[in-house]
Amino acid sequence: MHKLAVWVDICRAVHWAALYVWCDRMRRSGRIQLALPLVARDWPAISTSRLAPVSDRLNFEELFHAAELGDTVACEIRDRCLNVWSVAAIAMVHAYDPEILVMGGGVLKREATIVPFVQK
Repeated sequence: MHKLAVWVDICRAVHWAALYVWCDRMRRSGRIQLALPLVARDWPAISTSRLAPVSDRLNFEELFHAAELGDTVACEIRDRCLNVWSVAAIAMVHAYDPEILVMGGGVLKREATIVPFVQK
């Protein structure tokens, strides 16, 4: 790989890492809210779901667990998230033309569900 391309990749990685740290600090400070509870709160039929009691503090571990148990609302929200992540991956590929796309974070504990969905 050309040295300039490596430098650009390093700059992009630093940019994304800095953005992640900033977002995490903002979330911890209470100045921003994670989107998943907002999505769950406004989802049709959330009141009939096993997610209803935790919808205001829903995390992906609870979402994927409920979907695995067959909760219809959880499956719909999970699939919506998978679609959004797929679109984001496609956008990054088109914007930066990377040789590889690295995904990370705690949500990838469900790699067996997420990666095949994003790949197709």
